[in-house]
Amino acid sequence: MTGLIGRWWGPAVGGLFLAFPAMLCASATLVQTHERRRKKEAGLTGDRRGADAAALDAAGAALGSVGLMAFAAVVLRTTASAPWSSLALATLAWAAAAGCCWWIYKRFRKARS
Repeated sequence: MTGLIGRWWGPAVGGLFLAFPAMLCASATLVQTHERRRKKEAGLTGDRRGADAAALDAAGAALGSVGLMAFAAVVLRTTASAPWSSLALATLAWAAAAGCCWWIYKRFRKARS
């Protein structure tokens, strides 16, 4: 899929998607294994907690991706005119996008419970 994205929109856009799948799977697996080991040491099974921790990690990765897209969009639009200030502006855009996604996520979870 990353290859197709790179072919359609160029290597710069394709590169944004290159590492995400590998990092997400590895991160979720490590989180789940860590939680299971902690619970086993305490004498519990830890299956449910490990799965919940991995799911939370995956949700964080998805929310972070939205922030990364906002960062990339701002850098793409402003680098030519203001190279140094574009990074500061992009960081603010990332923080705003990730913060809004987090707020929406929290509201959605609260409404479901």
